[in-house]
Amino acid sequence: MYNSVHNDKSKLELDPPKLIQFLEGRKSEFLPNIYMLSREIEFVLSNEIPKTFPKYTLHDINHSIRIMENMYELICDIELHNDLDITILIYSALLHDIGMSVTDEEKVQIKSNKYLHSDIVFDALLEKMDGNEIEAMQEYIRKIHAKRSAVLIKNEYSHYFSIPSYPSSNIVDEVATICKAHTEDISYLKQNLKSDDEKGKYKINPYFCGILLRLADICDFNSQRTPRKLYELINPENKSDEEWRSHFIIENSQIIKKDSTGTQNYIAFFGRCDDAKIHRNVLGYFNWVNSEIYSANLITSTMLDRYKLNIRSEIENNIEPIGYSIPNLKLDLNFNAITKLLMGENVYGNRLHGFRELIQNAIDATKVREEIETKNKQYGDSIEKPLIKVILNKNNDQIIIKDNGTGMTLDVIKNYFLNIGVSFYKSDDFLLKRYEYSPIGNYGIGFLKSNNLLHNVSKDDDEVVIDVSKYLVGIEGTITIDVRKQFMHKGISNINYKGKPYYISNSESFEIVDYNNFDVSKICVDNKVRFYKIPIIDRKNSDEYDKFYEVLQDVEASIDKIGDELKWVTIFLDKSVDVKENRKSYYPSDDKVLDIVPISFFVELGHYDYYYPIRIYSDSIDIFYDEKSLINFVIQQSTYRSLATYNSQLYIRNVLCSGFNLKLMNTITDLEVTRVKINAINRSIIPDVSRNNLVQSTESQLQYALSKVIITWALENLTLDLTERELLMKYKMSFFKEDNIFLKNLD
Repeated sequence: MYNSVHNDKSKLELDPPKLIQFLEGRKSEFLPNIYMLSREIEFVLSNEIPKTFPKYTLHDINHSIRIMENMYELICDIELHNDLDITILIYSALLHDIGMSVTDEEKVQIKSNKYLHSDIVFDALLEKMDGNEIEAMQEYIRKIHAKRSAVLIKNEYSHYFSIPSYPSSNIVDEVATICKAHTEDISYLKQNLKSDDEKGKYKINPYFCGILLRLADICDFNSQRTPRKLYELINPENKSDEEWRSHFIIENSQIIKKDSTGTQNYIAFFGRCDDAKIHRNVLGYFNWVNSEIYSANLITSTMLDRYKLNIRSEIENNIEPIGYSIPNLKLDLNFNAITKLLMGENVYGNRLHGFRELIQNAIDATKVREEIETKNKQYGDSIEKPLIKVILNKNNDQIIIKDNGTGMTLDVIKNYFLNIGVSFYKSDDFLLKRYEYSPIGNYGIGFLKSNNLLHNVSKDDDEVVIDVSKYLVGIEGTITIDVRKQFMHKGISNINYKGKPYYISNSESFEIVDYNNFDVSKICVDNKVRFYKIPIIDRKNSDEYDKFYEVLQDVEASIDKIGDELKWVTIFLDKSVDVKENRKSYYPSDDKVLDIVPISFFVELGHYDYYYPIRIYSDSIDIFYDEKSLINFVIQQSTYRSLATYNSQLYIRNVLCSGFNLKLMNTITDLEVTRVKINAINRSIIPDVSRNNLVQSTESQLQYALSKVIITWALENLTLDLTERELLMKYKMSFFKEDNIFLKNLD
């Protein structure tokens, strides 16, 4: 990209940060590549980025070094990490802002809307910036710099990312994705990065590295640098770095600190501000930092110990206001009251207008998609016509509106759909792409209109609320359960098999026709039923399979492409059958499938000839059953089922324990818990040092107690016949026989 060769040592070598020192102490094989890359990148960061951003936040080599130092401080025990994890962190610190550099040729492409890596229309930004071409270009690059960083890493710097001891493997995709993710919603990390991977001899956790880059970048906030998120908050004020820094100063250089015990990190800001509006923006930024810390702690809590972060949940705010005060006041709105006021029939009249809003949304989405496809159409491509379906499902009391429009990304859902009064079609994310179509939706309240006027978007009449104080000592609150699903079943009716089911033993085989009365004890070992789903490639779809396999050279992918045209069977093996070789695919040269089923069995079911592979999709389910009546229910045996964090709240003596996430033990799958809100007055419930979670022993006992409450409540309140009640009681005695300090006498 830049035609400069730099042989002088970089600042990273002359004054190495602690992560580099750590690798030097180990004489890491990655150091030569790191040194060479840092020499090249230092030039770009220090010389090329300022050409476009002469007066804005520094993104030079010093920023990268500070991020590395922050990473080092946030890691609990650096000695537990391998060289490749540390190298990924160093690379991401060096390269995450490389996309801020832009060549003159790229600027020409951007201005003429020919730049391949963005669909933003430059003229739209130019108009927004009142014709200031310099500011328009800066805003353009700022918006896409993380994506540009990923592109440059893959296209310009990929030769630095091989593993010397295993040169056929590299980390270019991981580093590129981490750098791209640093401006995305944190959920992007989970969707695109693994927490457990291997490269050569190294086990790595790119997910953790992505989280650490975000936090370390956040913490580089001082008198010389403004974090990206704060820019977004200040931007409406149209203040440059120079202007806003004259009103706001961060005075401490060390942002990450250790508590008095030396066991927990916390983030602290000391400074002063003489502008109340800027101060409010900074407080908004601090709130966002707190949410990032919470997410980082929560995500890493499920990882191996060496990756766990221990950061105090709230930053320490020591910003002193000069000439004004910041009272701790906020405006609270009653959600139900405000939605009735703004969205009620007195404003919108006929309830059917709720349907109108949903159909208008569908029209907007389909028309925008049509325009996008038309614009990007290549020779030979066809354009899918806009389609909207209105489905009246009287049996389920539902009206369903489906469309083939653009859909919503997770970012759109979070930033617009779930934000009252914030319209996607009025945002930069839409307007800067200069579509010709003018959307109907503009106010960001369409979904609320439909929600309010149509009573409910989803029906939850069959939820019940359990008062836990009846069952627990010194704990009050509620557990909400969805009881719509039938949880008692017979035979294999509750098992998600595919196609026709067959039972096979050493002495017999037959199709299971009466699945309600099939004896599950024949196929169940230690409460676990194993079964095997198998697609039949018959004469009808053999040609399709051949065509797909010729291109894909992958059995599973070819089968997936055929899709719904395939016929399936499911094999339930007798519990006495010992499957020693459980492969994914079997071929005509194999005598038997799963050690017992002859290939001819599948040919008789329609599998075409002996040429086509027989693909095995293994599955299993845990059930608890009664051998006489064949009644059973699905369980999650000896595991924890985690409830979504936003639906699980624990207060300890009226103070929210923000890190608590309810994990249910030995659950009955179809007794679905939807919400938990409890307040622990019991003095035996002790928070850990962070005050955001419980000590491990206390947490385990509380999880057990809450799980037992659900089973006890079900025995007392659900309509069960004698056999069903006896089976549920047997289940309780098998898994919840013991009591603990939180349980009242429930037996």
